Amino acid sequence: MTNIEVGAILGEFARKTDSSILTQSNCVNIVMTKIRADSSHPFNVKLDSFKVPGATKDDAAQQLFERPELLSKKFYVVSLAGGRRAASPSTMLLSLEKVTPREVLNAIVATDGNSYWSLFVEDGQRYFSFGRRAKARDAN
Repeated sequence: MTNIEVGAILGEFARKTDSSILTQSNCVNIVMTKIRADSSHPFNVKLDSFKVPGATKDDAAQQLFERPELLSKKFYVVSLAGGRRAASPSTMLLSLEKVTPREVLNAIVATDGNSYWSLFVEDGQRYFSFGRRAKARDAN
């Protein structure tokens, strides 16, 4: 599959779902147009800063969701990732200024290098999860 094919698929999906495709730090976010236009949506709020002096990916996300700007919005953090967790998960250093929670999560997965994040709503409840990218299979 080429980049043109992926771009065409994402464009068609965005058109059919009334969504926008946003890219940052090698991350692709598919965001519904009505959410992107809603300045009160918790993922559109600008945070003055977000600093993680050495935490795992999960701990960094927990720190994000404990911010006052997000805490009142009630997110349920769930794990959709299969397989075993690393015996000693790696830690990361982040120091971000004037960012949205979406940009923070993109920075976390970009730093991790092997994961993605997902936010979805079901029955009015907000759920957040990290997942692990599937390993490429050998063609042999």
